[in-house]
Amino acid sequence: VDVLPVDPALFSADSDVVFSGGMVNLAGEGLGPEPGKVLMSLNGMNFEAEIHGWYDLGVRIQLPELPLLDAADATFVIVRGDGAASNPLDMQLAPQVAAVSAE
Repeated sequence: VDVLPVDPALFSADSDVVFSGGMVNLAGEGLGPEPGKVLMSLNGMNFEAEIHGWYDLGVRIQLPELPLLDAADATFVIVRGDGAASNPLDMQLAPQVAAVSAE
């Protein structure tokens, strides 16, 4: 594996609040051509997000479905294919929105 000259950096997500089980786009740079992984830390536990797209300037992920009762602070880190880790990015993780049917 080639070591890339640029450190991976994580800038932002396409939303300040993300939902359990939802899709999120993370913007950054230096993420490299080889998919790595996206780690999410929540309440002292670590989870791995499912990757749906990996680009040098961003990653599209699906968050794990977690049984949250309230919104919680989550921290995301991108680990590049060569093992280099990005800076952490904090976001609010909200419970899944239940579908409401009108009767």
